[in-house]
Amino acid sequence: MDWVDEVIDEFDEEFRPLWSASESCLEPLLDVSTTDDNVVVTVDLPCVTSKDDISLSVTDNSLEVKAVLHQNLKWERWGTSQKHIEFNSFKTMIHLPVKVNTEKARAKFTSGILTVTLPRAQKKIGLKIE
Repeated sequence: MDWVDEVIDEFDEEFRPLWSASESCLEPLLDVSTTDDNVVVTVDLPCVTSKDDISLSVTDNSLEVKAVLHQNLKWERWGTSQKHIEFNSFKTMIHLPVKVNTEKARAKFTSGILTVTLPRAQKKIGLKIE
């Protein structure tokens, strides 16, 4: 019966919910793209009205985004079993595809879209001795 546990674990990893009811937070939709010079993370934060409501923490290989919603979002399901969840924040941890230079990172928030530009860490270049 170990294979059943493995299948359930794989299912949970693949189809994990994009929210945490215990923390009343949602995981925002996001996109991570890379260029030769930068890693660009775009995060959709609807119902967040001010950059002051957003908190960012960055390391050389991860970015954590937290944001407070201006208006709580509610999810309700009625039927044989009723559910009601109210969300008041966004929260996500993004593992970056390459190491970045945290000191030169920039963030911009416009119309509910957060764009974080993280310059790639400098690559070490070997020099040939003549």
